[in-house]
Amino acid sequence: MANIAGDCAALIPDTMSIDFIESKSIGQSGDLYEKRVNHLDQQISKAVLGQTATTDAIAGGHAVGREHRLVQEDIEGADASALSAIINRDVIRPWIQLEFGPQKRYPRIRIGRPKTEDLSALATAVDKMVRLGMEIEEGEIRARFGFSEPKPGARLLRAAAPVLAPDPPDGAGEAGGQDRTSKIKRVSGEIKRGQGLPGTETALQARGPSAAISGGPSAATDPAVDLADQLARAAPPVIDGMIGQIELMMTAASSLEEFRQMLLAGFPGLDAQAMAQLMAEAFLTADLAGRL
Repeated sequence: MANIAGDCAALIPDTMSIDFIESKSIGQSGDLYEKRVNHLDQQISKAVLGQTATTDAIAGGHAVGREHRLVQEDIEGADASALSAIINRDVIRPWIQLEFGPQKRYPRIRIGRPKTEDLSALATAVDKMVRLGMEIEEGEIRARFGFSEPKPGARLLRAAAPVLAPDPPDGAGEAGGQDRTSKIKRVSGEIKRGQGLPGTETALQARGPSAAISGGPSAATDPAVDLADQLARAAPPVIDGMIGQIELMMTAASSLEEFRQMLLAGFPGLDAQAMAQLMAEAFLTADLAGRL
Protein backbone atom coordinates (compact mmCIF):
# COMPACT_ATOMS: atom_id res chain seq x y z
CA MET A 1 0.00 0.00 0.00
CA ALA A 2 2.84 2.37 0.78
CA ASN A 3 4.39 1.81 -2.67
CA ILE A 4 1.24 2.47 -4.71
CA ALA A 5 1.94 6.24 -4.90
CA GLY A 6 5.41 5.61 -6.30
CA ASP A 7 4.79 2.54 -8.42
CA CYS A 8 1.44 3.79 -9.81
CA ALA A 9 0.39 0.12 -10.15
CA ALA A 10 -0.79 -2.68 -7.86
CA LEU A 11 -2.41 -6.12 -8.08
CA ILE A 12 -5.31 -6.65 -5.72
CA PRO A 13 -7.99 -9.41 -5.54
CA ASP A 14 -11.55 -8.70 -6.67
CA THR A 15 -12.82 -8.93 -3.10
CA MET A 16 -10.52 -6.14 -1.92
CA SER A 17 -11.24 -2.40 -2.13
CA ILE A 18 -8.90 0.57 -1.55
CA ASP A 19 -10.17 3.98 -0.45
CA PHE A 20 -7.85 6.95 -1.20
CA ILE A 21 -8.46 9.58 1.45
CA GLU A 22 -7.54 13.14 0.39
CA SER A 23 -7.09 15.98 2.85
CA LYS A 24 -9.18 19.01 1.84
CA SER A 25 -7.17 21.52 3.91
CA ILE A 26 -4.04 21.60 1.71
CA GLY A 27 -5.76 22.79 -1.49
CA GLN A 28 -4.18 21.75 -4.74
CA SER A 29 -1.84 18.80 -4.51
CA GLY A 30 1.16 20.70 -5.93
CA ASP A 31 0.76 24.02 -4.02
CA LEU A 32 2.03 22.68 -0.73
CA TYR A 33 5.25 21.31 -2.27
CA GLU A 34 5.82 24.39 -4.40
CA LYS A 35 5.48 26.74 -1.43
CA ARG A 36 7.85 24.59 0.58
CA VAL A 37 10.45 24.57 -2.20
CA ASN A 38 10.22 28.37 -2.61
CA HIS A 39 10.54 28.89 1.13
CA LEU A 40 13.63 26.69 1.40
CA ASP A 41 15.13 28.37 -1.67
CA GLN A 42 14.74 31.83 -0.12
CA GLN A 43 16.26 30.69 3.15
CA ILE A 44 19.30 29.29 1.33
CA SER A 45 19.66 32.60 -0.58
CA LYS A 46 19.60 34.52 2.69
CA ALA A 47 22.21 32.24 4.25
CA VAL A 48 24.58 32.42 1.25
CA LEU A 49 23.97 35.90 -0.24
CA GLY A 50 22.35 37.76 2.64
CA GLN A 51 19.44 38.84 0.42
CA THR A 52 16.90 37.54 -2.08
CA ALA A 53 16.64 40.48 -4.51
CA THR A 54 19.16 38.99 -6.97
CA THR A 55 17.62 35.51 -6.97
CA ASP A 56 13.88 36.19 -6.68
CA ALA A 57 11.71 38.91 -8.18
CA ILE A 58 10.19 40.36 -5.00
CA ALA A 59 8.19 43.58 -5.10
CA GLY A 60 9.61 46.46 -3.11
CA GLY A 61 11.43 48.65 -5.60
CA HIS A 62 14.64 50.55 -5.09
CA ALA A 63 14.39 50.86 -1.29
CA VAL A 64 14.40 47.09 -0.74
CA GLY A 65 17.40 46.74 -3.06
CA ARG A 66 19.36 49.35 -1.10
CA GLU A 67 18.68 47.59 2.19
CA HIS A 68 19.75 44.27 0.67
CA ARG A 69 22.91 45.90 -0.64
CA LEU A 70 23.83 47.05 2.86
CA VAL A 71 23.51 43.47 4.10
CA GLN A 72 25.62 42.26 1.18
CA GLU A 73 28.37 44.73 2.04
CA ASP A 74 28.41 43.59 5.67
CA ILE A 75 28.74 39.93 4.66
CA GLU A 76 31.35 40.79 2.03
CA GLY A 77 33.45 42.71 4.54
CA ALA A 78 33.21 39.96 7.14
CA ASP A 79 34.19 37.26 4.62
CA ALA A 80 37.12 39.33 3.32
CA SER A 81 38.39 39.99 6.85
CA ALA A 82 38.14 36.31 7.81
CA LEU A 83 39.91 35.21 4.60
CA SER A 84 42.71 37.73 5.15
CA ALA A 85 43.27 36.49 8.70
CA ILE A 86 43.44 32.85 7.56
CA ILE A 87 45.92 33.53 4.73
CA ASN A 88 48.15 35.65 6.96
CA ARG A 89 48.14 32.99 9.69
CA ASP A 90 48.50 29.81 7.61
CA VAL A 91 50.43 31.01 4.54
CA ILE A 92 52.28 34.30 4.96
CA ARG A 93 53.67 33.80 8.47
CA PRO A 94 54.99 30.21 7.93
CA TRP A 95 56.40 31.17 4.53
CA ILE A 96 58.36 34.14 5.92
CA GLN A 97 59.65 32.03 8.82
CA LEU A 98 60.88 29.29 6.47
CA GLU A 99 62.55 31.73 4.06
CA PHE A 100 63.93 34.40 6.41
CA GLY A 101 63.47 33.09 9.93
CA PRO A 102 61.32 34.55 12.74
CA GLN A 103 60.57 38.25 12.37
CA LYS A 104 59.30 40.96 14.69
CA ARG A 105 56.80 42.09 12.07
CA TYR A 106 55.36 40.11 9.19
CA PRO A 107 53.84 41.39 5.95
CA ARG A 108 50.09 41.16 5.77
CA ILE A 109 47.62 40.60 2.94
CA ARG A 110 44.46 42.67 2.95
CA ILE A 111 41.44 41.51 0.99
CA GLY A 112 38.40 43.68 0.36
CA ARG A 113 37.39 46.77 -1.54
CA PRO A 114 37.96 50.19 0.06
CA LYS A 115 34.95 52.06 1.39
CA THR A 116 33.71 54.71 -1.02
CA GLU A 117 33.05 58.25 0.18
CA ASP A 118 30.23 60.50 -0.99
CA LEU A 119 32.35 63.30 -2.47
CA SER A 120 29.28 65.33 -3.45
CA ALA A 121 28.11 65.51 0.17
CA LEU A 122 31.67 66.30 1.28
CA ALA A 123 31.94 69.20 -1.20
CA THR A 124 28.60 70.61 -0.03
CA ALA A 125 29.62 70.36 3.63
CA VAL A 126 33.03 71.98 3.01
CA ASP A 127 31.41 74.85 1.07
CA LYS A 128 28.99 75.56 3.93
CA MET A 129 31.67 75.37 6.62
CA VAL A 130 34.04 77.68 4.72
CA ARG A 131 31.24 80.21 4.24
CA LEU A 132 30.62 80.12 8.01
CA GLY A 133 34.28 81.00 8.65
CA MET A 134 35.86 77.60 9.37
CA GLU A 135 39.47 77.29 8.23
CA ILE A 136 40.20 73.99 6.42
CA GLU A 137 43.58 72.90 5.07
CA GLU A 138 43.57 72.85 1.29
CA GLY A 139 45.96 69.89 1.03
CA GLU A 140 43.65 67.69 3.10
CA ILE A 141 40.70 68.40 0.84
CA ARG A 142 42.82 67.73 -2.26
CA ALA A 143 43.84 64.36 -0.83
CA ARG A 144 40.21 63.41 -0.11
CA PHE A 145 39.26 64.14 -3.72
CA GLY A 146 42.43 62.60 -5.17
CA PHE A 147 43.72 65.84 -6.69
CA SER A 148 47.43 66.63 -6.78
CA GLU A 149 49.11 69.93 -6.03
CA PRO A 150 49.25 72.18 -9.12
CA LYS A 151 52.64 72.33 -10.79
CA PRO A 152 54.33 75.65 -11.61
CA GLY A 153 53.08 76.99 -14.92
CA ALA A 154 50.18 74.55 -15.16
CA ARG A 155 46.83 75.75 -16.52
CA LEU A 156 44.39 75.97 -13.61
CA LEU A 157 40.62 75.79 -13.56
CA ARG A 158 39.22 78.84 -11.82
CA ALA A 159 35.81 80.31 -11.20
CA ALA A 160 34.92 82.88 -13.83
CA ALA A 161 35.17 86.41 -12.49
CA PRO A 162 32.24 88.77 -13.22
CA VAL A 163 32.96 91.10 -16.14
CA LEU A 164 32.17 94.76 -15.43
CA ALA A 165 31.84 97.32 -18.20
CA PRO A 166 34.53 100.04 -17.93
CA ASP A 167 33.47 103.62 -17.34
CA PRO A 168 33.37 105.59 -20.61
CA PRO A 169 35.67 108.60 -20.87
CA ASP A 170 34.20 112.11 -20.71
CA GLY A 171 32.72 113.19 -24.01
CA ALA A 172 32.87 109.75 -25.61
CA GLY A 173 29.14 109.70 -26.25
CA GLU A 174 29.06 113.11 -27.92
CA ALA A 175 32.32 112.80 -29.84
CA GLY A 176 31.92 109.62 -31.84
CA GLY A 177 28.64 108.09 -30.73
CA GLN A 178 30.46 104.91 -29.77
CA ASP A 179 28.60 104.50 -26.46
CA ARG A 180 24.92 105.28 -26.78
CA THR A 181 24.23 104.60 -23.07
CA SER A 182 26.90 106.97 -21.74
CA LYS A 183 24.48 109.88 -21.60
CA ILE A 184 21.94 107.77 -19.67
CA LYS A 185 24.65 106.64 -17.23
CA ARG A 186 25.63 110.24 -16.49
CA VAL A 187 22.08 111.31 -15.68
CA SER A 188 21.06 108.21 -13.74
CA GLY A 189 21.60 110.11 -10.50
CA GLU A 190 19.06 112.72 -11.63
CA ILE A 191 16.47 109.99 -12.21
CA LYS A 192 17.07 108.51 -8.75
CA ARG A 193 16.60 111.91 -7.13
CA GLY A 194 13.21 112.41 -8.80
CA GLN A 195 9.92 112.36 -6.90
CA GLY A 196 7.48 109.48 -7.20
CA LEU A 197 3.72 109.69 -7.49
CA PRO A 198 1.96 110.62 -4.22
CA GLY A 199 -0.04 108.06 -2.26
CA THR A 200 2.20 104.98 -2.06
CA GLU A 201 5.49 104.92 -0.21
CA THR A 202 8.09 103.54 -2.57
CA ALA A 203 11.84 103.10 -2.69
CA LEU A 204 12.21 103.42 -6.46
CA GLN A 205 13.98 106.78 -6.14
CA ALA A 206 16.13 105.80 -3.14
CA ARG A 207 19.87 106.36 -3.49
CA GLY A 208 22.09 103.33 -3.23
CA PRO A 209 24.57 101.33 -5.30
CA SER A 210 23.44 98.24 -7.18
CA ALA A 211 24.24 94.94 -5.52
CA ALA A 212 26.01 93.78 -8.68
CA ILE A 213 28.10 96.94 -9.22
CA SER A 214 31.12 97.93 -7.14
CA GLY A 215 32.41 101.42 -6.65
CA GLY A 216 29.81 103.19 -4.49
CA PRO A 217 27.00 105.61 -5.38
CA SER A 218 29.22 107.67 -7.66
CA ALA A 219 30.07 104.77 -10.02
CA ALA A 220 28.47 104.79 -13.45
CA THR A 221 25.71 102.15 -13.52
CA ASP A 222 23.31 100.74 -16.04
CA PRO A 223 19.92 102.33 -15.26
CA ALA A 224 18.09 99.09 -16.04
CA VAL A 225 20.08 97.20 -13.40
CA ASP A 226 19.71 100.03 -10.89
CA LEU A 227 15.94 100.31 -11.39
CA ALA A 228 15.52 96.52 -11.17
CA ASP A 229 17.36 96.47 -7.84
CA GLN A 230 15.21 99.28 -6.46
CA LEU A 231 12.00 97.56 -7.59
CA ALA A 232 13.16 94.31 -5.95
CA ARG A 233 13.52 96.19 -2.65
CA ALA A 234 10.15 97.96 -2.91
CA ALA A 235 7.95 95.09 -4.11
CA PRO A 236 8.20 92.53 -1.23
CA PRO A 237 6.25 94.58 1.36
CA VAL A 238 3.40 95.04 -1.13
CA ILE A 239 3.39 91.38 -2.16
CA ASP A 240 3.47 90.26 1.49
CA GLY A 241 0.15 92.04 2.07
CA MET A 242 -1.47 90.18 -0.83
CA ILE A 243 -0.03 86.85 0.32
CA GLY A 244 -1.35 87.51 3.83
CA GLN A 245 -4.93 87.63 2.54
CA ILE A 246 -4.42 84.34 0.69
CA GLU A 247 -2.98 82.72 3.83
CA LEU A 248 -6.07 83.74 5.81
CA MET A 249 -8.22 81.97 3.21
CA MET A 250 -6.05 78.86 3.42
CA THR A 251 -6.27 78.82 7.22
CA ALA A 252 -10.06 79.15 7.20
CA ALA A 253 -10.60 76.49 4.49
CA SER A 254 -11.16 72.90 5.58
CA SER A 255 -10.28 71.31 2.21
CA LEU A 256 -8.52 72.13 -1.03
CA GLU A 257 -11.83 72.40 -2.87
CA GLU A 258 -13.16 74.89 -0.31
CA PHE A 259 -9.94 76.89 -0.55
CA ARG A 260 -10.28 76.95 -4.34
CA GLN A 261 -13.83 78.30 -4.09
CA MET A 262 -12.76 80.93 -1.53
CA LEU A 263 -9.83 81.97 -3.73
CA LEU A 264 -12.01 82.31 -6.84
CA ALA A 265 -14.65 84.24 -4.92
CA GLY A 266 -12.20 86.52 -3.13
CA PHE A 267 -9.81 87.22 -6.01
CA PRO A 268 -11.81 90.15 -7.47
CA GLY A 269 -11.71 91.82 -4.05
CA LEU A 270 -7.99 91.24 -3.51
CA ASP A 271 -6.25 94.57 -2.83
CA ALA A 272 -3.79 94.92 -5.70
CA GLN A 273 -3.93 98.71 -5.95
CA ALA A 274 -0.62 99.23 -4.18
CA MET A 275 1.13 96.73 -6.44
CA ALA A 276 -0.42 98.27 -9.56
CA GLN A 277 0.69 101.78 -8.55
CA LEU A 278 4.19 100.51 -7.74
CA MET A 279 4.49 98.88 -11.16
CA ALA A 280 3.14 102.04 -12.83
CA GLU A 281 5.82 104.12 -11.15
CA ALA A 282 8.46 101.58 -12.16
CA PHE A 283 7.41 101.65 -15.83
CA LEU A 284 7.23 105.44 -15.80
CA THR A 285 10.70 105.75 -14.28
CA ALA A 286 12.14 103.23 -16.76
CA ASP A 287 10.54 105.12 -19.65
CA LEU A 288 11.99 108.42 -18.47
CA ALA A 289 15.42 106.81 -18.03
CA GLY A 290 15.28 105.52 -21.60
CA ARG A 291 14.27 108.90 -22.97
CA LEU A 292 17.02 110.74 -21.10
